[in-house]
Amino acid sequence: MRLARAPAAALWLASSVSCVEVTAPPVESPDSADARPVASSLPVQFELPELHSGVVKSSEFLGRMTLVVFGATYDTASQAAVPIASAIVRRHQPRINGLLVVFEPAENRPLAQAFASVLDVPFPVALADAETLQGRGAFPGLRHVPSFVLLDREGREVWRRYGLATIEVIEAAVRAHEGR
Repeated sequence: MRLARAPAAALWLASSVSCVEVTAPPVESPDSADARPVASSLPVQFELPELHSGVVKSSEFLGRMTLVVFGATYDTASQAAVPIASAIVRRHQPRINGLLVVFEPAENRPLAQAFASVLDVPFPVALADAETLQGRGAFPGLRHVPSFVLLDREGREVWRRYGLATIEVIEAAVRAHEGR
């Protein structure tokens, strides 16, 4: 009897899922999760909607290095990335800022708020704007979650990592770019 119900339940689930409109960008598998240096002489400039109200501006982070972590509420690896970024920021306070950019459209703000609350994010949280969700905008080509970006004190992108990174990998990137 249970075997007869299982296929029916699977069919119902599949038909239900096929009717759901996906509003978040697809999670793409990066070609390589290896850290790669990013050569940029211009500061990254962004104004992203802050999770609760207001705007998070790149100008607020100048003067210190900034670790930006990109995550999505639907991605388990993103849930693991946030505590790693939090640990880095706590270890290097006050020399480093943190920022979480949640890859969710504005209508999913309540979901993003719950995500940030459960993970107890100790730094500002912003929602990705339409350009960022499409892989354009301030962080061109970044459509992978989780991802990490390190900005130098002048706001220039100096390091990027697609996929989950260990504390040691991020620490090495921070040390490599501290004096800049």
